[in-house]
Amino acid sequence: RLAVERGFDDFLFLGAMGARFDHALANVSVLLFLDGLGIKALLVDDYSEMQIAGEKPLYIKDNCSYFSVMTIEGNVSGVNIKNAKYPLENASLSADFQLGISNEVLPGKTAEVSVKHGRLLVLILK
Repeated sequence: RLAVERGFDDFLFLGAMGARFDHALANVSVLLFLDGLGIKALLVDDYSEMQIAGEKPLYIKDNCSYFSVMTIEGNVSGVNIKNAKYPLENASLSADFQLGISNEVLPGKTAEVSVKHGRLLVLILK
């Protein structure tokens, strides 16, 4: 919060997903907090990159192994995933049963993830 108060508007978190699941989950909530303020944030570890997707499309290049979209705050609707092995159009997803795990960007394409109502955690696996 102090960094936001001081005017920072772009965050990169490194080493924030260690062995403590409670700390890792708390750091994911920081992504939600910053996204709610319209601030770009990226959480990176040795295996993945995480960020929040909402109405503004999120683009994923085909140089990753997999990507997953997870509902982490209730239900989301109007989910669109384009240029992926498992595309979605205007789908609804709920937090109680994750259906967006282990998708793949089509070769030579850039996947696009967007949400009309709600937000998703997008994990890009290296």
